[in-house]
Amino acid sequence: MYIVGAILLSGVAACFDVYTRKIPNWLTLGGLLILWGFLIWEQGVGSVIWPHVMSLAMGCVVGVGFFYLGFMGGGDGKLLMLVSSSVPFDRWLYLMLCIALAGGVQALLVLIFNQKRTTHKIPYGVAIFVGTLVYFAWVDWYFF
Repeated sequence: MYIVGAILLSGVAACFDVYTRKIPNWLTLGGLLILWGFLIWEQGVGSVIWPHVMSLAMGCVVGVGFFYLGFMGGGDGKLLMLVSSSVPFDRWLYLMLCIALAGGVQALLVLIFNQKRTTHKIPYGVAIFVGTLVYFAWVDWYFF
């Protein structure tokens, strides 16, 4: 259930990012509480939760780091934290790889189809959504 929640929340955040170029705080922080509620409901509070806490911490470090370097917005960083916490720590790097590849494809498509050659801010929430969807639909399903 928490996997479906992560996909749905990142999809809604991607829609906000495309149409308003902002991901609201109530969505990311409220979504994190909902996601963790489902996670604790399904798996309990025991030792299973700590790998997700470590993934949340790594998502926080990467999201805040990319925000301060100017690579992504604050809402994108918080969405990255939200999605990171949905996978255990030993699979976190696979999720980040899927998100990075989706972001690269998205940037390439913007370069190809941007005929005016003006600079655009790319809504990275879409790449986070697509990368999360690819991870759960393909990588997590077939390899783990």
